[in-house]
Amino acid sequence: MKKIWIFIILSSLLFAKSSLDNNQIIRDFSGFDRVYIPTLYFTSIGKLEKAKDSMKTLRIRWDAFSEKYKMANPEDIRWVDSFKWIESNMMQVEQIVKSSGDLNEAHELLEGINNVFVSLRKRNNISYYPDRLTEFHRPMDLMVSGLKGIIPENVSKKDRELVSNNIQVASVLWNEIEVTEFDNSLFGLQSEQLEMMRKYIAEEKNNLRQVKSALQQDNAKLLKTVSSLKQGFAKVYLMFGEF
Repeated sequence: MKKIWIFIILSSLLFAKSSLDNNQIIRDFSGFDRVYIPTLYFTSIGKLEKAKDSMKTLRIRWDAFSEKYKMANPEDIRWVDSFKWIESNMMQVEQIVKSSGDLNEAHELLEGINNVFVSLRKRNNISYYPDRLTEFHRPMDLMVSGLKGIIPENVSKKDRELVSNNIQVASVLWNEIEVTEFDNSLFGLQSEQLEMMRKYIAEEKNNLRQVKSALQQDNAKLLKTVSSLKQGFAKVYLMFGEF
C-alpha cells in the first residue's frame, strides 16, 4: 500500500501541468504593465505625488495578478520564487514612495521587477511584445548613460568605441521591433495609438541611423544623436502604459 501511495505522489509531481492560458496571461501582463509603466515613469522623472497615486493602483493590480498566478505554473521551479522576489521589491518601492524617499532607488527596484518578469516569460516561452523593447533598452542605455554629462571636448576614443559596439546590436533589435507583429486584442491599444506607435518606431529607426552617421562626424553631433535615443525609445514604451 505504501508503494502505491509513493507512486501516486511521484506521478502527480511528474505530470503536474501548468494551468496557464497563454493568451489570457499576456492580457493580464499587459494589464499589469498599464499601471506599472506610469509608476516606472514617474519615479524616473521625480514626480513624487504622481508616483504615490500610481503606486496605489499598482499595488492593487499586483495583488490581483499575484493571487491569480502565483501558484499557476508548477512546471517552472523558479516561478513561485520569482513572485516572492517581486513582492519583496514591490514592498520596498511602496515604502520608499510613501515615505517620500529616494525615487531613483524606487525606479531601480521597479526596473528589477520588469527584468524578473522578462526572464520568467522567456523561460516559459511566453511571447510578450514589450519584452523586445526591454531587450533594446540595454544597449541603448549603455550608450546614453555612457556619454551622459560629457562635453564634446572630452569625448574619448573609448566613448566612441562604446557607441560603435552597441549601435549595431541596438539597430538589429529595433528592426525586430519594427517587423514583429502582435495580437492587439491582447493589449487593447486604440487604432490611433497603433498609428502613433508606428510613427514613433520609424522615428527611432531614423535616430539610430543618425547615430551611425555621427560616428563619422564631430563629437557634438555624436552626443546629440545618442541623447535622442532615450526619448525615442520612451515614446514607444510609454504607449503600453495608461496615463
